[in-house]
Amino acid sequence: MKIEEKERGEERCRLVNGTFLVTVLFYLGASISLSGILAKTDSILLRLTVSQLILAAPTAGYLILVRQPFCESIRLKPLKPTRILLVLLFALLVLPFMSFINALSLLVTTNQATAELQELTRLPFVVSLLFVALLPAVLEETVYRGVFFQEYRKIHIGKGILLSGFLFGLMHLNLNQFSYAFAMGCIFAVVIEATDTILSTMLIHFAINAFSTVMTYLTAELPILEQAEGSAITMTDVLQIGAAAVIPTILAVWILVWLSRLEGRGHIWSELVGKGAEEKKHLLTMPLLAGMLICIGYMIVYELSIR
Repeated sequence: MKIEEKERGEERCRLVNGTFLVTVLFYLGASISLSGILAKTDSILLRLTVSQLILAAPTAGYLILVRQPFCESIRLKPLKPTRILLVLLFALLVLPFMSFINALSLLVTTNQATAELQELTRLPFVVSLLFVALLPAVLEETVYRGVFFQEYRKIHIGKGILLSGFLFGLMHLNLNQFSYAFAMGCIFAVVIEATDTILSTMLIHFAINAFSTVMTYLTAELPILEQAEGSAITMTDVLQIGAAAVIPTILAVWILVWLSRLEGRGHIWSELVGKGAEEKKHLLTMPLLAGMLICIGYMIVYELSIR
């Protein structure tokens, strides 16, 4: 039985790595082929929906191929109401840390998310909330913390956290969003380990995206905020943002530890740095490396093109 489980785990790892390569090729190919059509429609909602569905389609194919119950595959379990409140509080407290990571990246690159979000102000706020906060929270968590991380963690939890977060960052295809998406992806994977359900990260992801959406609409209404948003960031700004993030980050870690104990999962902290179930098994395969190199190459070309 153990030999069968080992072989199944290795096969799933190869499949999910191949799924990432297919996702990269499918997303870039579809983006290029549909760019003309989407540009003519001038529909922000259509562009957002199509891009999310393109990203999720290969993973949907993977789930059909493995024929495993959906909830089991992505670790979808109920979350008690009291845990929901703690999870949302965690999301609020982790925001300053994410702002710090974003500020660090802005020292060497430009903000890519702001321009995209500002387009949304042409839409009703509720509509933007659904397509910018809810849809990505469900689909992106299902793909990266659901399928990818759940397969990688069977081999090594710590490495699975880093790799799934890294892939999540790469698929944003620009250095600015890569930086905080990588950090966010790793944090989200740890949250799943602490709470034992992907529902917690879906809620956090939604809360963070919703906050960004709210701030975008406020920026559009208040010129003083728009001026501050467009100002070039300095190292002094980064240090100030980092200093302001220290206490909220400590409180966020404390809440996460508390959540893990409430769920009877206090043991996960030693497992994160411990040996994996298959210590000698590597997570990296050639298809995965190929997909990673394509993303990195694309980001380099993109960064050079906007300078």
